[in-house]
Order: sequence, then C-alpha cells, then structure tokens
Amino acid sequence: MELLKEKRQAVISHAVTKGLNPDASMKPSGIEWLGDVPEHWGVVSAKRVSSVFVPQRNKPDLNADLDRR
Repeated sequence: MELLKEKRQAVISHAVTKGLNPDASMKPSGIEWLGDVPEHWGVVSAKRVSSVFVPQRNKPDLNADLDRR
C-alpha cells in the first residue's frame, strides 16, 4: 500500500508540474514534498489569481459584503 501511495503522488506531481511537456526545464520549488516545478512558474498571492472569498468567523465585518450579494 505504501508503494501505491508513493506512485500515486508521483503521477499527480508529474501531471501537475510537467503537464503535456515532459521536456520542460525545471527548478527546485523549495517545498520538499512538491519537488521541482517548471522553471517559468512564479510565486503570486492567491488573491491575484482568484476572486473566491472564504468567510472568516473572527472578522464578521469582512463577511458583510457576502450578505449583500
């Protein structure tokens, strides 16, 4: 079972990082479990790539906009 889990993680990682180009140049991600990522990938804040808002219990004033939608 452990080898199967390891193989599954490797397949997912390969599909996500290499995609359709198996010859993509890679660089270290800095995250041990992730391994290498395509060289052209950058780091951006999640709020720059998504408009999803997750309500926060400890900041009810931020949730007020959700009630108005």
